Formats: sequence, structure tokens, C-alpha cells
Amino acid sequence: HQEVIVHDLETGQERTVTSDKKTINEVAWLREDQIAYTTNKGGLYNVWITPVRGGTPVQITKETTTPPSAIKASTDGHKMLYLQSNFVSDLYIVDIANNRSQQIAFGEDFQMQAKFSPDSKRIAVAFSNDNVNTSHIAVMGRDGRDRKQLTFGEEIATYPEWSPDGRWIAYSSRKGSEPDDSDRTYLIDAPNPGAPRYLAKGSALYWIDSIRLQIYTNNGIFITSIDGGPLTRVYDDSTRAFYTEGCKYIIYRDFRHGKDPLQWWIVDGSSPREVQRRTARMLVKSKWLVLRGNTCYWMAEIGEVWTMVLPNGNPRRITADLLGVDNSEYFGPSTDGKEIIIGKWRFNSSMVIVENLFK
Repeated sequence: HQEVIVHDLETGQERTVTSDKKTINEVAWLREDQIAYTTNKGGLYNVWITPVRGGTPVQITKETTTPPSAIKASTDGHKMLYLQSNFVSDLYIVDIANNRSQQIAFGEDFQMQAKFSPDSKRIAVAFSNDNVNTSHIAVMGRDGRDRKQLTFGEEIATYPEWSPDGRWIAYSSRKGSEPDDSDRTYLIDAPNPGAPRYLAKGSALYWIDSIRLQIYTNNGIFITSIDGGPLTRVYDDSTRAFYTEGCKYIIYRDFRHGKDPLQWWIVDGSSPREVQRRTARMLVKSKWLVLRGNTCYWMAEIGEVWTMVLPNGNPRRITADLLGVDNSEYFGPSTDGKEIIIGKWRFNSSMVIVENLFK
């Protein structure tokens, strides 16, 4: 969280003006020793004004799904200008072999982390109408039609992952007021969606099989099952490691001192730990790597994506036009490797003037 603090340039003394323990994104001086700032103290982001020397803050803008930003005030203090901006995104399916893309969803909201079902007939996606306070999980046909929302309420639901048999969708969820590391993993029955079922604390990652799922926590990546039970660590401390499907191999990044965190390594998942450490082989060097079954995808540089069948396949550059994708959040390959869902985001903005602030 952030607070507004006034620092006296002559004396060096500081005074805390707010004490809400909420997020503050913008501050601007107004006349008569008033400060305008944007905060989510009321739930959604709005502009508030507070006296520099203390007092009751006053909410200026009404709650909106489009958060205000970039506050500016006129010299006489009577007018305030701010920006209302939100992200929207479109979804495309790229046919790799034929280098052909088809738009399937248009930018009515912000869509990310789109994933094909194992048979490529359905798509799960995380979407947000306000980009800040909530997001939810939906499923739709591969043509973008028949979209059905699966989660509801004031939560941030992200990272949908289909089980290999298509029975379950695992996803991560936390409240907007909670810190980023508060994610919990839930399960939804994909054929017959009902109330989500809590599974474990942590963020949903990759399935090993249709029973076991890997989740990410601050302490590393662990394996759990859809029936619950104790968590089992995948690999060493200070690594981000996950099994490929069927536990054949472990892919990991090493964040220990002296290691390059951009390097991805591979080991035999069935070998004893001592053998794994001794025989680890560097796989690729990249900002991100996406795994589907036993095939991995990575970005060498913007617009240049490569793929390889593990463990010893030949690296192959994808020559199809991937529409400039540069983030794994907008890159969802199919299980058979023939298609990729690409998300392209854009920015919608408008400027708003508030007049007669102190009347």
C-alpha cells in the first residue's frame, strides 16, 4: 500500500497525510493546500481530495470501472483534468502450418491467458471489465461464441488450466484487497460447471496428469492432487521448477546467487535428486517458456518464438505470423501444436475535466 506524505523542503520534516493502507497511484497539488489523489480506498479507484494539514478526505469522482489517472490541476485550482484509461484485447487463433489467423473475440473487455481444451473445441480465458479490481474465468467455443462465465463476485480470478482429460479447469483466485501472493487454487467441473471447489493455497500452474496439479507459492512449486492431501515440492529451494506431463522431466530456472535466472534447465524427472543436480542440462535462455504436454515454446526476442519437443528435439522457429506477441500471458498453444491463441491488447482512453472544484 501507499500513503501521501508531505516533505517540508526547508525543515526536512515530514507529515503523513493519509493512513488508509490502500493503493495510491497519482497525487496532485490543488489550491488552498489541498491534495488530490487516486486510491482504491472505496473499493474501486477514484479521485479523492484531502487537506494537507489533515481532515476528512472527500471523494470527487463516482465509482467507475474505468480508473482515473494522470491528475492535473489548473493554476487557479478551479479545474482538474484526469485520464480515464482501460485495456481491451482481441483474441486470434493462428494456424501455424498455413500461416493464417482468424479473430474469434473482440475487445469488449480485457482477455488474457486463453487456453485450448485438450480437444481444442473449447477455450478457457481470464477476462476483466475494469482491468484493476476484478477478473473472472469464462469458457467459449473456438469460434468465440457460446461464452459462459464461470466465476463471479469481487475476486481476481486468473490462469485457467484444463486437466489433460478435459474434466477440470483449475484457476487462481484472490480478493482485490489482498496482496498478489494470496492466490488460492480452485477447481471447476468443466462439463458441468457449478460452485468452484477450493483445492490449495497457491497459484494454479501445470497439470501432471488428470489427478495431479502443480501450484506456485512464494516457497516454490508443489504438487497436489484433486483429492487434496499434503503438498510435495518439485525441486530445490530458490528454483522455479515444474514437471512435464507424466513426470518425465523437470524444467526449472535457478534463482540462487551466481545463477542466470533467464536460463531454463532440464533434468530426468525419475532420477534421484543427486543425479538430477549432476546431469542438469541447459535447455534455452529466454524471459518466458510455455509448456504444453512435452513440447515447450519460448521467445528468443520479440516476434521470434521457437518450439521443441522434449527432451532432445530440434529447436524450430515458428515462421507463422504471431501478430507481435511478446508475453506468455497472450500465448496459448494447442495440445497438438497446430494452433496458437494470440491475445492483442490495446488502450482506450478519454480525458475528463472537473470544474468548480471548491464550489
